[in-house]
Amino acid sequence: MQGTERAIRDQFRTIRRTQYEKIRGTDMTAGWASTGYDQIEEDNKQHEAGEYDGKIREFWTNPEQTKRIVIVDDAPFGFWAHSLYNLGVKGVSPICLDRNPGLSEQFGSCPFCAQNKLFKESKGAAGTEMWPSYVAYITVIDCGAVNIHPTTKALSLQGWVNDKDREYNFDRKILPLKKGGKDKPGLLKKVQRLRDKKGGSLVGCVFDLYRGGKKEERPGTEWEFVTKMDVTTLEALKEGLKGLDGINPDTHPAMIDDVVKENGVVDYMDHFQPQSASALSQLFLGGGGGKATANKAPAGGYGTPDPSADGDTAPKQPPAEVNTENIDDEDIPF
Repeated sequence: MQGTERAIRDQFRTIRRTQYEKIRGTDMTAGWASTGYDQIEEDNKQHEAGEYDGKIREFWTNPEQTKRIVIVDDAPFGFWAHSLYNLGVKGVSPICLDRNPGLSEQFGSCPFCAQNKLFKESKGAAGTEMWPSYVAYITVIDCGAVNIHPTTKALSLQGWVNDKDREYNFDRKILPLKKGGKDKPGLLKKVQRLRDKKGGSLVGCVFDLYRGGKKEERPGTEWEFVTKMDVTTLEALKEGLKGLDGINPDTHPAMIDDVVKENGVVDYMDHFQPQSASALSQLFLGGGGGKATANKAPAGGYGTPDPSADGDTAPKQPPAEVNTENIDDEDIPF
């Protein structure tokens, strides 16, 4: 990266982080991203292994699986991002430089939006389309899959176990909430309604999330309230987590002490960093180029999905052009 571009980006991040810290927890909007649920009301036509490595990963649930979460932050950090589904790239969602206010002036015009315009003007004859979608993120603690013993009916929480039998559980993650459309609203609207029912705040609420099938949003669309706990301090968060699993009172407390190092909100401005138009053009022209994987996104970062996420490696060559006529928005992974 050139020195001038790096200096501009660092300045941009400093300014935006200051703005975000001032308004966090409200429904105000400022800069290129927004907080709260205001974007729900906007018109779409106006302008989405071994040791713990400390990386912030994206929360997701397998089809026909239930997972338990603790909500740490209910002021969603949202922006418009492009899906590279039609390029055969999963786990990479470049931040749109045109739809998010102020970014095109800093980083140049969005090459994906330019391609969309070309695709539309050619009536589908030129290239492919990659329309941006609005997606917002909240910070949660991933407590693992909910298992019910068939005989005793006792509940246990099971994390993801890698090939070295290391269990990953109780770490902070970012949970994506799609805005969706008027006829098919996404999880962002659902969470807003849940927040209103709980007196205006979901912080500390424990939910079991169930995902029925692959075409449902990855976090799960059925949310069942379990309880509410104190997450204001790290000590209170740890004690609350230790009380959620009745079967593993000996192993999980040790894991919680090892994994849970912070009780605060993820630094979204550090995690989500816009890239320059030239960098996005290289990603677009290369069709991912086999370099963008779910665990190692290009410099600048688009989010780091769970290492166990399905389809975590992009194909080495872009696939044949995809017919998007019958592809549902909810089937396009962020």
